[in-house]
Amino acid sequence: MGYDPTYTTYTWTGIAGVNGTAVSETGDKYTLLEGPFSVICTATVSQLSCRDYASLSDNAYSKYEKQHNSVVTITFLSVPV
Repeated sequence: MGYDPTYTTYTWTGIAGVNGTAVSETGDKYTLLEGPFSVICTATVSQLSCRDYASLSDNAYSKYEKQHNSVVTITFLSVPV
């Protein structure tokens, strides 16, 4: 038995961009600013009362110089009790 993904919320925190702008966003996707970034994506599943996170650090360039796409995957496994 799995969980309903509509009960999952995502929060992005950290710093991004040339000026080190603070990141505080919610949603399953976050668009990076150009420049270095260090962000943490925290996924919370209220239905299971659990949370996990993944961190990502790198440098993003403008779409004209280089396409930079990263996918953060956080997997929750539910175990019957």
